[in-house]
Amino acid sequence: MHRLLNVAGEAVRSGQVYVAGQAYDDLLESYSCTFRPVPVRQYEPYLGYARWYYRGDDFPTLQLVWPDREHRYPWAAPADGWIRAAQPVLADQ
Repeated sequence: MHRLLNVAGEAVRSGQVYVAGQAYDDLLESYSCTFRPVPVRQYEPYLGYARWYYRGDDFPTLQLVWPDREHRYPWAAPADGWIRAAQPVLADQ
């Protein structure tokens, strides 16, 4: 999924603005991806370098979430178990 993150990062550098909850079809071929907001309580365990860079927790963060092979996101039943393990949705923890 590093490639997917690189595609999203390049889009952001080019001016793309992603909005939590919207579906985006241009990140992963034949699949829609979405973004979820990352709660501040998740910053310390997951965003160490960003916290150092911003000198604290005063910045918004979105998590890029991709679906399983059946186009189901990790929070949808019955999404494949591997998708939940591969990308824990930080907003749901």
